[in-house]
Amino acid sequence: MFQVNHENRDPSQWRIDRVFYNEQYFDSVDEFVRRYNDGTLQKTRLPDYSDEGTDGVLFSSFLRRGPGQPQTPLRAPELFEPDGKRYKTRGRHVEYMGWSFDWRLGITQGLQLYNVRVNGQRILYELSSMEAAAIYSGHDPKMLRSFFTDSGWSQGRSYELVRGVDCPKTAIFFDALHHRDTAGPRRVKNAVCLFELNSGIPLRRHFDSDYAGGYEFYGGMVDHALVLRHIFTIGNYDYIYDYIFHQNGVLEVSVTLTGYLQATFYTGRGSVRLPGLGQSGWEPSPARL
Repeated sequence: MFQVNHENRDPSQWRIDRVFYNEQYFDSVDEFVRRYNDGTLQKTRLPDYSDEGTDGVLFSSFLRRGPGQPQTPLRAPELFEPDGKRYKTRGRHVEYMGWSFDWRLGITQGLQLYNVRVNGQRILYELSSMEAAAIYSGHDPKMLRSFFTDSGWSQGRSYELVRGVDCPKTAIFFDALHHRDTAGPRRVKNAVCLFELNSGIPLRRHFDSDYAGGYEFYGGMVDHALVLRHIFTIGNYDYIYDYIFHQNGVLEVSVTLTGYLQATFYTGRGSVRLPGLGQSGWEPSPARL
Protein backbone atom coordinates (compact mmCIF):
# COMPACT_ATOMS: atom_id res chain seq x y z
CA MET A 1 0.00 0.00 0.00
CA PHE A 2 1.43 3.39 -1.05
CA GLN A 3 0.93 6.88 0.35
CA VAL A 4 1.09 9.18 -2.66
CA ASN A 5 1.80 12.90 -2.39
CA HIS A 6 -0.22 14.57 -5.15
CA GLU A 7 -0.16 18.18 -3.92
CA ASN A 8 1.27 19.37 -7.23
CA ARG A 9 -1.17 19.69 -10.11
CA ASP A 10 1.47 18.27 -12.42
CA PRO A 11 1.21 14.45 -12.22
CA SER A 12 4.87 14.13 -13.13
CA GLN A 13 5.70 15.73 -9.77
CA TRP A 14 3.71 13.25 -7.71
CA ARG A 15 5.77 11.03 -5.43
CA ILE A 16 5.42 8.11 -3.04
CA ASP A 17 6.05 9.28 0.52
CA ARG A 18 5.59 6.02 2.40
CA VAL A 19 4.92 2.33 1.88
CA PHE A 20 2.73 0.21 4.18
CA TYR A 21 3.21 -3.55 4.34
CA ASN A 22 2.09 -6.05 6.99
CA GLU A 23 1.52 -3.36 9.65
CA GLN A 24 4.94 -1.76 8.95
CA TYR A 25 5.73 1.64 7.42
CA PHE A 26 8.71 2.40 5.16
CA ASP A 27 9.88 5.84 4.10
CA SER A 28 10.49 4.90 0.47
CA VAL A 29 10.01 2.16 -2.08
CA ASP A 30 13.77 1.61 -2.12
CA GLU A 31 13.82 1.01 1.65
CA PHE A 32 10.91 -1.42 1.38
CA VAL A 33 12.56 -3.41 -1.46
CA ARG A 34 15.94 -3.48 0.32
CA ARG A 35 14.51 -4.68 3.63
CA TYR A 36 12.23 -7.21 1.89
CA ASN A 37 15.18 -8.70 0.05
CA ASP A 38 17.53 -8.79 3.03
CA GLY A 39 14.86 -10.23 5.34
CA THR A 40 14.87 -7.40 7.93
CA LEU A 41 11.12 -6.83 7.74
CA GLN A 42 8.34 -9.09 9.00
CA LYS A 43 6.90 -11.01 6.06
CA THR A 44 3.57 -12.77 5.91
CA ARG A 45 2.51 -15.89 4.05
CA LEU A 46 -0.87 -17.39 3.42
CA PRO A 47 -1.42 -20.59 5.42
CA ASP A 48 -2.08 -23.90 3.73
CA TYR A 49 -5.44 -25.38 4.71
CA SER A 50 -5.52 -28.04 2.01
CA ASP A 51 -5.62 -30.72 4.71
CA GLU A 52 -9.10 -29.49 5.69
CA GLY A 53 -10.73 -30.23 2.34
CA THR A 54 -10.42 -26.76 0.79
CA ASP A 55 -7.98 -27.88 -1.94
CA GLY A 56 -5.88 -24.88 -0.98
CA VAL A 57 -8.65 -22.42 -1.97
CA LEU A 58 -9.33 -19.98 0.86
CA PHE A 59 -11.54 -17.35 -0.79
CA SER A 60 -15.32 -17.35 -0.63
CA SER A 61 -17.01 -19.14 -3.48
CA PHE A 62 -20.44 -20.22 -4.67
CA LEU A 63 -18.94 -23.58 -5.65
CA ARG A 64 -20.05 -26.28 -3.24
CA ARG A 65 -17.52 -27.59 -0.76
CA GLY A 66 -18.12 -30.70 1.27
CA PRO A 67 -21.12 -33.03 1.08
CA GLY A 68 -24.46 -31.70 -0.05
CA GLN A 69 -27.37 -31.24 2.36
CA PRO A 70 -29.65 -33.07 2.64
CA GLN A 71 -27.63 -36.12 1.66
CA THR A 72 -30.73 -37.63 0.05
CA PRO A 73 -32.01 -35.05 -2.49
CA LEU A 74 -35.41 -33.72 -1.43
CA ARG A 75 -37.31 -30.84 -2.98
CA ALA A 76 -37.62 -27.69 -0.87
CA PRO A 77 -40.98 -26.17 0.22
CA GLU A 78 -42.76 -23.99 -2.33
CA LEU A 79 -45.17 -21.06 -2.19
CA PHE A 80 -48.44 -21.54 -4.05
CA GLU A 81 -51.56 -19.44 -4.60
CA PRO A 82 -54.57 -21.79 -4.82
CA ASP A 83 -57.00 -19.01 -5.81
CA GLY A 84 -54.62 -16.76 -7.73
CA LYS A 85 -53.24 -13.33 -6.84
CA ARG A 86 -54.84 -11.47 -3.93
CA TYR A 87 -53.34 -8.16 -5.04
CA LYS A 88 -54.00 -6.02 -8.10
CA THR A 89 -51.60 -3.95 -10.20
CA ARG A 90 -52.25 -1.26 -12.79
CA GLY A 91 -48.98 0.00 -14.17
CA ARG A 92 -47.04 1.09 -11.07
CA HIS A 93 -50.17 1.25 -8.88
CA VAL A 94 -50.75 -1.60 -6.39
CA GLU A 95 -53.75 -2.54 -4.22
CA TYR A 96 -53.69 -5.20 -1.51
CA MET A 97 -55.90 -5.91 1.53
CA GLY A 98 -56.83 -2.27 2.14
CA TRP A 99 -53.39 -0.99 1.10
CA SER A 100 -52.84 1.10 -2.02
CA PHE A 101 -49.69 2.82 -3.25
CA ASP A 102 -47.72 3.88 -6.29
CA TRP A 103 -44.02 3.28 -6.81
CA ARG A 104 -41.14 4.21 -9.05
CA LEU A 105 -37.50 3.22 -9.39
CA GLY A 106 -35.33 6.35 -9.19
CA ILE A 107 -31.78 6.04 -10.49
CA THR A 108 -30.27 7.80 -7.43
CA GLN A 109 -32.61 6.90 -4.56
CA GLY A 110 -33.75 3.49 -5.76
CA LEU A 111 -37.20 2.10 -4.95
CA GLN A 112 -39.63 4.89 -3.95
CA LEU A 113 -43.23 4.73 -2.71
CA TYR A 114 -45.83 7.46 -3.24
CA ASN A 115 -49.33 8.13 -1.95
CA VAL A 116 -49.42 5.19 0.45
CA ARG A 117 -52.96 4.66 1.80
CA VAL A 118 -54.65 2.30 4.25
CA ASN A 119 -58.42 1.92 3.76
CA GLY A 120 -58.37 5.06 1.67
CA GLN A 121 -56.54 7.20 4.24
CA ARG A 122 -53.17 8.51 3.20
CA ILE A 123 -50.43 7.74 5.72
CA LEU A 124 -47.40 8.60 3.56
CA TYR A 125 -46.85 10.94 0.65
CA GLU A 126 -43.38 9.61 -0.17
CA LEU A 127 -41.07 6.94 1.27
CA SER A 128 -37.60 6.19 -0.06
CA SER A 129 -33.98 5.69 0.86
CA MET A 130 -31.89 8.84 1.15
CA GLU A 131 -28.53 7.11 1.27
CA ALA A 132 -26.80 3.74 1.60
CA ALA A 133 -23.57 4.13 3.54
CA ALA A 134 -20.96 1.47 4.35
CA ILE A 135 -18.36 2.46 6.94
CA TYR A 136 -15.47 0.04 7.23
CA SER A 137 -12.77 -0.34 9.87
CA GLY A 138 -9.56 -2.32 10.13
CA HIS A 139 -5.88 -2.22 10.99
CA ASP A 140 -4.51 -0.62 7.82
CA PRO A 141 -4.83 2.99 6.56
CA LYS A 142 -7.11 2.14 3.67
CA MET A 143 -9.69 0.24 5.72
CA LEU A 144 -9.61 2.83 8.52
CA ARG A 145 -10.68 5.50 6.03
CA SER A 146 -13.12 3.55 3.85
CA PHE A 147 -16.53 5.23 3.91
CA PHE A 148 -18.76 4.57 0.91
CA THR A 149 -21.90 6.58 0.15
CA ASP A 150 -23.46 4.34 -2.45
CA SER A 151 -26.12 6.66 -3.82
CA GLY A 152 -23.33 8.05 -5.96
CA TRP A 153 -23.23 4.68 -7.66
CA SER A 154 -27.00 4.78 -8.29
CA GLN A 155 -29.24 2.95 -5.82
CA GLY A 156 -31.60 2.33 -8.71
CA ARG A 157 -28.96 0.43 -10.65
CA SER A 158 -30.66 -2.79 -11.74
CA TYR A 159 -29.98 -6.24 -13.04
CA GLU A 160 -32.46 -8.99 -13.89
CA LEU A 161 -33.80 -10.81 -10.83
CA VAL A 162 -33.85 -14.60 -10.84
CA ARG A 163 -37.21 -16.26 -10.28
CA GLY A 164 -37.10 -18.81 -7.50
CA VAL A 165 -33.95 -17.34 -5.94
CA ASP A 166 -34.11 -13.55 -5.78
CA CYS A 167 -37.91 -13.69 -5.64
CA PRO A 168 -40.40 -16.55 -5.15
CA LYS A 169 -41.70 -18.38 -8.19
CA THR A 170 -45.14 -16.84 -7.56
CA ALA A 171 -43.82 -13.26 -7.93
CA ILE A 172 -44.70 -10.89 -10.74
CA PHE A 173 -41.92 -8.80 -12.26
CA PHE A 174 -41.53 -5.28 -13.63
CA ASP A 175 -39.00 -3.96 -16.11
CA ALA A 176 -37.00 -0.78 -15.46
CA LEU A 177 -35.78 1.94 -17.81
CA HIS A 178 -32.45 3.61 -17.01
CA HIS A 179 -30.71 6.48 -18.76
CA ARG A 180 -27.37 6.80 -17.01
CA ASP A 181 -23.92 5.93 -18.31
CA THR A 182 -25.58 4.99 -21.59
CA ALA A 183 -26.16 6.77 -24.90
CA GLY A 184 -29.90 6.25 -24.57
CA PRO A 185 -32.57 4.66 -22.36
CA ARG A 186 -31.81 1.06 -21.46
CA ARG A 187 -34.44 -1.49 -20.46
CA VAL A 188 -33.62 -3.96 -17.69
CA LYS A 189 -35.95 -6.95 -17.66
CA ASN A 190 -37.44 -8.15 -14.37
CA ALA A 191 -35.72 -5.49 -12.25
CA VAL A 192 -38.41 -5.30 -9.52
CA CYS A 193 -40.64 -8.05 -8.14
CA LEU A 194 -43.88 -8.16 -6.16
CA PHE A 195 -45.18 -11.15 -4.22
CA GLU A 196 -47.28 -12.25 -1.24
CA LEU A 197 -45.91 -14.60 1.39
CA ASN A 198 -46.57 -16.10 4.78
CA SER A 199 -43.99 -14.58 7.14
CA GLY A 200 -43.98 -17.74 9.25
CA ILE A 201 -44.69 -15.77 12.44
CA PRO A 202 -48.28 -15.20 13.64
CA LEU A 203 -49.43 -11.65 13.22
CA ARG A 204 -51.19 -12.03 16.55
CA ARG A 205 -51.97 -14.99 18.81
CA HIS A 206 -52.87 -15.88 22.39
CA PHE A 207 -53.48 -19.10 24.29
CA ASP A 208 -55.63 -18.53 27.36
CA SER A 209 -54.92 -21.36 29.79
CA ASP A 210 -57.21 -22.34 32.66
CA TYR A 211 -54.11 -23.62 34.51
CA ALA A 212 -55.86 -26.95 35.10
CA GLY A 213 -54.79 -28.81 31.99
CA GLY A 214 -57.24 -27.06 29.68
CA TYR A 215 -57.80 -23.64 28.19
CA GLU A 216 -60.43 -20.96 27.87
CA PHE A 217 -59.73 -20.02 24.26
CA TYR A 218 -57.08 -19.73 21.58
CA GLY A 219 -56.94 -17.02 18.92
CA GLY A 220 -54.39 -16.54 16.17
CA MET A 221 -53.93 -14.70 12.86
CA VAL A 222 -51.61 -15.72 10.04
CA ASP A 223 -49.27 -12.94 8.90
CA HIS A 224 -49.62 -12.79 5.15
CA ALA A 225 -47.75 -9.80 3.73
CA LEU A 226 -47.08 -8.20 0.37
CA VAL A 227 -43.43 -7.55 -0.56
CA LEU A 228 -42.12 -5.10 -3.15
CA ARG A 229 -38.43 -5.86 -3.81
CA HIS A 230 -35.50 -4.38 -5.66
CA ILE A 231 -31.86 -5.53 -5.44
CA PHE A 232 -29.14 -2.94 -5.91
CA THR A 233 -25.69 -4.34 -6.70
CA ILE A 234 -22.64 -2.14 -6.36
CA GLY A 235 -19.20 -3.65 -6.83
CA ASN A 236 -18.72 -6.44 -4.33
CA TYR A 237 -22.00 -6.34 -2.41
CA ASP A 238 -25.75 -6.31 -2.91
CA TYR A 239 -28.51 -4.44 -1.09
CA ILE A 240 -31.90 -6.17 -1.01
CA TYR A 241 -34.56 -3.49 -0.48
CA ASP A 242 -37.99 -4.70 0.67
CA TYR A 243 -41.16 -2.75 1.39
CA ILE A 244 -43.39 -5.16 3.33
CA PHE A 245 -47.11 -4.45 3.74
CA HIS A 246 -48.70 -6.30 6.69
CA GLN A 247 -52.45 -6.75 7.18
CA ASN A 248 -52.46 -4.89 10.52
CA GLY A 249 -51.45 -1.61 8.87
CA VAL A 250 -47.73 -1.94 9.54
CA LEU A 251 -45.39 -0.95 6.70
CA GLU A 252 -42.00 -2.57 7.28
CA VAL A 253 -38.85 -1.40 5.51
CA SER A 254 -36.08 -4.00 5.31
CA VAL A 255 -32.56 -3.72 3.86
CA THR A 256 -30.48 -6.90 3.71
CA LEU A 257 -26.79 -6.82 2.83
CA THR A 258 -25.22 -9.73 0.98
CA GLY A 259 -22.45 -10.37 -1.52
CA TYR A 260 -18.83 -9.99 -0.45
CA LEU A 261 -17.34 -7.71 2.20
CA GLN A 262 -14.40 -5.59 1.17
CA ALA A 263 -11.48 -7.33 2.82
CA THR A 264 -8.00 -6.23 3.74
CA PHE A 265 -4.85 -8.22 3.08
CA TYR A 266 -3.84 -11.11 5.29
CA THR A 267 -1.46 -10.43 8.20
CA GLY A 268 -1.75 -13.61 10.25
CA ARG A 269 -2.70 -11.67 13.37
CA GLY A 270 -6.03 -12.74 14.80
CA SER A 271 -6.55 -15.64 12.38
CA VAL A 272 -8.85 -18.39 13.60
CA ARG A 273 -9.15 -21.94 12.29
CA LEU A 274 -12.54 -23.60 12.32
CA PRO A 275 -11.76 -27.33 12.54
CA GLY A 276 -13.94 -29.64 10.51
CA LEU A 277 -15.59 -26.85 8.51
CA GLY A 278 -12.88 -26.41 5.93
CA GLN A 279 -12.90 -22.67 6.63
CA SER A 280 -10.66 -20.11 8.21
CA GLY A 281 -11.57 -16.86 9.87
CA TRP A 282 -9.13 -13.97 9.47
CA GLU A 283 -9.01 -10.72 11.35
CA PRO A 284 -12.18 -9.01 10.14
CA SER A 285 -12.73 -5.69 8.45
CA PRO A 286 -16.30 -5.05 9.57
CA ALA A 287 -18.68 -2.70 7.80
CA ARG A 288 -21.35 -0.65 9.50
CA LEU A 289 -24.43 0.32 7.54
